[in-house]
Amino acid sequence: MLFNSFQFIFIFLPLTFIGYFYFNLKKKTTLARFYLVIASVVFYAWWEYKNVLLLFSSIGFNYIISGLIVKARELRIKNDSLHNDSTLIESHSITPPQCI
Repeated sequence: MLFNSFQFIFIFLPLTFIGYFYFNLKKKTTLARFYLVIASVVFYAWWEYKNVLLLFSSIGFNYIISGLIVKARELRIKNDSLHNDSTLIESHSITPPQCI
């Protein structure tokens, strides 16, 4: 699904807005955020469902590294190298093999 496709403009985007604002009006902000996450995964999987594994592995990797950075800050450890290494690894994980 492309951003300029009729499916996106007339179906996906309105349903996403309606669902998100409905949950916000009901004061269920956590559910509204969860709805956006699910909508994002659906949008990402629409083109190629196999890419969802890449999305979740990237999210998991970033979550783990951010936790390590927070712990390093709490322990007052210089974390520039950790941040730089994680950025390098993340950029290589999403680069197609033919571009390396």
